[in-house]
Amino acid sequence: MKIIKIFLIFLISCIGIKAHAIQTLAVLEITSKSDDVSLTIQELRHLTDELRRQAVQILPHTGYAILTRDNILSLLPPDEEEAECLSESCAVSIGRTIGAEFVSQGEIGIFAGELSLSIELYETMSGKLLGSIVMESHDTKGLMGAIREQAPGLFSKILSSKATMTSEEKKEEKPQPQEQKIEEKKPEEAVSDKIRVGIRAGFNFSIYNDDSDDYDIGKSFGGGLSVRIPFTSWLFLNPGLDFYYRELFSWNGGDGVATEFTISIPILFQFMLIEGFYFAAGPQFGIPIKSEVKYKDKTYDMGRTKFDIDVALGFGYMIVPSFGFDFRGIMSTLPSFGDSGNYDKKFGSLIQFGTGVTYFF
Repeated sequence: MKIIKIFLIFLISCIGIKAHAIQTLAVLEITSKSDDVSLTIQELRHLTDELRRQAVQILPHTGYAILTRDNILSLLPPDEEEAECLSESCAVSIGRTIGAEFVSQGEIGIFAGELSLSIELYETMSGKLLGSIVMESHDTKGLMGAIREQAPGLFSKILSSKATMTSEEKKEEKPQPQEQKIEEKKPEEAVSDKIRVGIRAGFNFSIYNDDSDDYDIGKSFGGGLSVRIPFTSWLFLNPGLDFYYRELFSWNGGDGVATEFTISIPILFQFMLIEGFYFAAGPQFGIPIKSEVKYKDKTYDMGRTKFDIDVALGFGYMIVPSFGFDFRGIMSTLPSFGDSGNYDKKFGSLIQFGTGVTYFF
């Protein structure tokens, strides 16, 4: 069971790293909706700088970092045009590109003869709108004052969405009706950057080949624990601990069959391609517990003791943050067998294709 101890140490280390992770907020430049807005670039940047100052004052310095305009431009790929992208209202796309957990976007237009500034705050992973504010004034000085009044309430929604209220906020919290408390907890369901532990069940088909016999397709099923550890809004680590009963292969229509009870430890990296859909890849370690070959009326102990190092690839879809399904392909190597059930020195390839469902608590 040495490999299990290594797995647990590795998992605890990953959780410790995540506990000290810094969350980033990208405050994009405030832009004008039309040519009717007669503000200079310096005035627009001055308003944006004030918005960033308010974010710095509201968010704890130990857990959050506010990206400036220079930070954002340095993180964007060389072929990205920030101004063009902003004009197409793709602030969430910019946030995902630069790996920011939250992003804000502001636009100024003309309404009823006054300047009208609207600011929106998004959680980049899900694209969820956390909140928005709208303010009107005859000049930029009035907008500056409105930002100082309304921006703190907007950025505080980041704290409530992540359930990281400070001790002072807890003291000021007032009793509320039960129905309202339930509504306040709903945003936490959309939080994608907390460590989740869940259970997984799956079913596999296996194809074995050692260039000596034609083998039938084997079947396996099992389940176990799964952990999802996010590092950014698009990169997750997904270790697990599965228990599987595997029918490795059979031949002659079932006259012979090789079976195995094994512990599998996948350590997969998940790359979020679009919202909810991800690609996964990584190693998988297998620890055989009991393996045998049944041939006609005899049973042979395969005596497998060494653990396997496999390669796993797949993709999946998280229907909601707590439930999803996946498809995996696993490439392994196993010793080949003669009719007596004894090992040959040659090795064969075992390819498994399967699907599974995972529920995270």
